[in-house]
Amino acid sequence: ERRQLEAQIQQTQKRDSLAVMAGGIAHDFNNLLMGVLGNAGIVLDDLPEDAPIRKNVAQIEKAAHRAVELTKQMLAYSGKGRFVIEPLNLNVVLEDMRPLLASAVSKKAEIAYDLTPNLPFIEGDAAQLRQLVLNLAMNASEALEDQPGTIRLHTGAMHCSEEYLRSTYLEEEHPEGHYVFFELSDTGCGMSEETQAMLFDPFFSTKFTGRGLGLA
Repeated sequence: ERRQLEAQIQQTQKRDSLAVMAGGIAHDFNNLLMGVLGNAGIVLDDLPEDAPIRKNVAQIEKAAHRAVELTKQMLAYSGKGRFVIEPLNLNVVLEDMRPLLASAVSKKAEIAYDLTPNLPFIEGDAAQLRQLVLNLAMNASEALEDQPGTIRLHTGAMHCSEEYLRSTYLEEEHPEGHYVFFELSDTGCGMSEETQAMLFDPFFSTKFTGRGLGLA
């Protein structure tokens, strides 16, 4: 119990430090993006409709808008922004993502949907959930190492005891009760125990170059 408590404290400290850093980065990054969006808008206004370069400038503007959404998520994570919490049907969120997931993963990967019907609604931020699912799916696709395989998305609901909840990665205490869950699995190479122990460390990556904050 002492070791488990120490591990939880360490995870909380890591999370708090990461939140402070994420908030600072997001503010500065957002200011830069406003300049990119403003200038891209001016160029689009000045360009003729048939200008060949118009498509490229529009892509710059579109990418900047996506980056703004990312900074909003970072600010929400750091406590300096806000999540949009609303009742959600997890199955509907996943169904709406079918085209996006199909385009994001390897063409050799088969995506299998195993969605339990009539799930209770959850409260959450749809944008955060979509980002989470997309990141997991892309990681699963990379784990297949460009070989044929299956990525399975599974939803359901289960009763969770206090003992079970204490054994999870959750820092906060949650009451015993009925919980909706989402599970993504793949037929790829999997992770060693050493890798699993560092899952939530900031900037930890098994890739040849770091790709950001990962699960942290």
